[in-house]
Amino acid sequence: MVVNPCSGPCTGSLPDQVYLNEIPKLKTFDNIRTLGYVATNYVGKELTTVLAEINAYANWPKLTNNTKLKVDGIFFDETPSVYEQQKYDYLKTASQAVRNGSRFKDKFVGTHLVSDDTVSCTTHTCM
Repeated sequence: MVVNPCSGPCTGSLPDQVYLNEIPKLKTFDNIRTLGYVATNYVGKELTTVLAEINAYANWPKLTNNTKLKVDGIFFDETPSVYEQQKYDYLKTASQAVRNGSRFKDKFVGTHLVSDDTVSCTTHTCM
């Protein structure tokens, strides 16, 4: 399930109380994975901003003292559909920020756009 409280993670703040109440309820179901929403604007968004949004999701449990707010990974939206090395490198860096370390439970990476010539994927094995 994609979690998207502010067209992203509400960088600089937490989501509203509804999200803070409901996300932990989702975690009670074994068949649900939560993915934080991050738009890349077809890699037009500054990579530092994308990485900050990833970090914002990763910090929710610490800021709230609630481990049930830990998302399982990140869903990248607005990804390019044509391969270019620079775009690949951008998405690879963003994906590695999700996969490296223990900040995300399952380290899932998902994307919105998939075609034969894309650099993205639909599950946790991209790039």
